[in-house]
Amino acid sequence: MTTPSSYIFLSDPSSDTVKVFDSNGNYLQNLTAPDPVTVGSAIGPDGLAIGADKNLYVGTILDHSVLKFNPTNGQYLGTFVTSGEHGLGSATDIKFGPNGDLYVSNFASFAGFEPNSAPIIDPSKTDNVLVFSPTGQYLKTLNLPDGGAQVPLGLTFITNPTNGHSELLASARGGTYNDINGGMTTINGNAIYSFDLATGATGTVFASGGQLDGPAGLSVGPNNLLYVSSLDNDKILTYNLNGTFNSTINSNTLPAIDGPTTQVFSPDNQEIVTTGFNSANAAIFNSNGTLNNLFIPVGGTPTLGFVKNSGALWVTPADIGGFVVPEPLNILGAATVVMLVTFVKTKLKK
Repeated sequence: MTTPSSYIFLSDPSSDTVKVFDSNGNYLQNLTAPDPVTVGSAIGPDGLAIGADKNLYVGTILDHSVLKFNPTNGQYLGTFVTSGEHGLGSATDIKFGPNGDLYVSNFASFAGFEPNSAPIIDPSKTDNVLVFSPTGQYLKTLNLPDGGAQVPLGLTFITNPTNGHSELLASARGGTYNDINGGMTTINGNAIYSFDLATGATGTVFASGGQLDGPAGLSVGPNNLLYVSSLDNDKILTYNLNGTFNSTINSNTLPAIDGPTTQVFSPDNQEIVTTGFNSANAAIFNSNGTLNNLFIPVGGTPTLGFVKNSGALWVTPADIGGFVVPEPLNILGAATVVMLVTFVKTKLKK
């Protein structure tokens, strides 16, 4: 078997796993959680990041924590941010910043799902971005400009083309949601906010309006364009780094992807992996939106499951310090043949 030149990691909160594929979309392995006493009966992995130590960090939406793993052998390395620390709720995205600090998109108002999978919110909770040091100590909280619940879903970093400052971008999805009081709450959002890391300035609006409807995953791609998953209108939008709109890749060029939640680029920037929140699938596209491989079909499969994903990475072996061994070739645990530490197999059926 040819050693893959790169790997795709996708979080799957429906089965409490992080799924590993080769660069062609071939399934290799499930990264699974440690014992339920350690991390609870349901994890809900979502945001993913590789640290300077080449370890995998996993933000959870149900355990309200950030976990740490060796991505090549699956060894569980402990809890990096403990459950609920400094108000940490659902960690929908995590990113290491230019100085090595970990930024966590904190959907603190998330309170569960309705039977139809619609989210329920607690309007008394305030969503924000939490910042932790490279060793896991809490540093500060970045509040979204309008305050209150705003459903933050994605993070990325850019260099401001005007002043050269590093900036954090955070997406916030607005809308009307069922709340824990049995009513409906309309919340602010549908914007991308910018935080100047050099000055520490309060967040400002980077982009809003237009076709931006339910912004989720953020990534910087070729030609220094910001790519944004617009979940609620089935589009991927691109912006210049000064916040001006550039172009649209719509659902007609993203076949079978319903509700794009995240998009990440291959190491050579020639391809994108995109996940579908509503269609519960994933595909590889050329950077212009041409479909290459629908490697997780609509609704997933009995093996792959897959639903409600927004965490994704596309990395090289150098990024993770080695090669991933396909699942049948590695035995861990008393009763299971797997490559990585056994995750909790409790299904999240919402």
